[in-house]
Amino acid sequence: MIIAVTLGSYILISLPLEANAGIFNPTLTLDPVDDTNRVGTTHTVNATVCCGGVGDLTIHFNVTGANPTTGLCITVLHLPDFANRCSFSYIGVNAGHDDINARELLLNLTADANKEWIIEQRPVAGEIMGVDTTALLIAGAMANSYWLLPTVGTIAAAIIVIVRAAKK
Repeated sequence: MIIAVTLGSYILISLPLEANAGIFNPTLTLDPVDDTNRVGTTHTVNATVCCGGVGDLTIHFNVTGANPTTGLCITVLHLPDFANRCSFSYIGVNAGHDDINARELLLNLTADANKEWIIEQRPVAGEIMGVDTTALLIAGAMANSYWLLPTVGTIAAAIIVIVRAAKK
């Protein structure tokens, strides 16, 4: 429970024990720590500074690897857990591995994450793919079986005519 008392122009706030426990030992974490995306999509990293309870913090991001970039985000304090949160996003245009480093300079905090960018394999138009031809033939014959009876009847009639002509 948070208790706030006003004394003139001052506001005294009593924080819950779980918030006070981390006030002098803040940490920076990234989420997700490990992730995989298709090339051409956006990846978002969420940064959390816990549990300092301080105001806005600037998190600097440095991405090295297949898609090098930099950026920053400014945290916003969230109650009731007194954690500062913000997000950083970038688009991966190259396949490969990225190392993401986040750093908060005021409290000297760092955190790392890993990103894999993959190329999705799609069939190319006209590409020949493995097909079970027997199943295809049977399925095709059964789907269009209206031709089967007249064809077999015609072949049988031709054979009878040939056999009778041979006996004469």
